[in-house]
Amino acid sequence: MNIRVRFEKHGPMKYIGHLDIMRYFQKAIKRAEIDIAYSEGFNPHQIMSFAAPLGVGITSSGEYIDLGVNTTMSSKAAIDALNSVMVEDIVITGYKLLPDNTPNAMSAVAAADYVVTSKNTFSSVCSHKKMLDDKSRWFDEAKELIVTKPTKKGTADVDLKALVYNFEIESDENSPVFKLFLASGSENNIKPDFVIEKFYEYIKIPFDVLDFNIHRNDIYTKVDDKFVSLNDVGEEIV
Repeated sequence: MNIRVRFEKHGPMKYIGHLDIMRYFQKAIKRAEIDIAYSEGFNPHQIMSFAAPLGVGITSSGEYIDLGVNTTMSSKAAIDALNSVMVEDIVITGYKLLPDNTPNAMSAVAAADYVVTSKNTFSSVCSHKKMLDDKSRWFDEAKELIVTKPTKKGTADVDLKALVYNFEIESDENSPVFKLFLASGSENNIKPDFVIEKFYEYIKIPFDVLDFNIHRNDIYTKVDDKFVSLNDVGEEIV
């Protein structure tokens, strides 16, 4: 049977990379006495699939791991057991039994939403109204928005209009707050800091990723052409 685990990642743990997080969970699952299933062969490993890996320096309220298990306790008991062995800045918030033949977390990912908060005030960049006007001209009114994006093989031209599903700019204590709903997954993927960087290039403001706090709210799959949170798939175990 397959289980989907949801967790949050905050504080200093945002600086721990994906491979180390994966190794951490492998050990934590053993300590929590989750009856994890193992692959067959000469080098058996825990059956585990992470959704879209979180970049270093990014916090999140909605990260996911799919586990293959032999038997399972209730959702509440499993969440309590896992949280009892977690470090302070990783919190387990969900544990659901998945329907048979559900695509694993990694292959199911279609989108993610982010909140990107600037550490600078509007007075040090430009006014809120000007930024909204510039964003409207750059993004909202464009039929396509071709930019050059780094890839594993070099660079590629992509259309941001096809990859950014929603782009809003709000204000928090006189600082810009960007809310982004972006394509994510193995086929189409765009990073929030890349979108902000391209926007800042357009409005001719220096961009430094260290000037921003990036938080991922959730990860989504697509069901019948609608985006659905990975957390809405599966059922609680009582």
